[in-house]
Amino acid sequence: MLHTYTSCRVCLHVSSLSLHRALSAAKSADLVLVVGSSLMVWSAFRLVKVAHEAGARVAIVNVGPTRADDIANLKVEALAGEVMMQLAMHPSSQVPRLQ
Repeated sequence: MLHTYTSCRVCLHVSSLSLHRALSAAKSADLVLVVGSSLMVWSAFRLVKVAHEAGARVAIVNVGPTRADDIANLKVEALAGEVMMQLAMHPSSQVPRLQ
């Protein structure tokens, strides 16, 4: 079975097997890192929500509000590309520890 999710001008086709694998991975995650997404598309937010409900911590790097701000353990209000570039250039950078 094929599920279709549409948002704006983007069309994403996800097979039932892919969806099952994604949900399974979310349920077993210790941490979910959201980078540069507002999570306004339900399929993306659902994975974060499922992981959070299963006990995973949620860290977000994004400018502006996201759908998961209320459940995030850490929110870095910054441009995702800049943060990721700094981490790539300085892998020993101190990143705040999640409680």
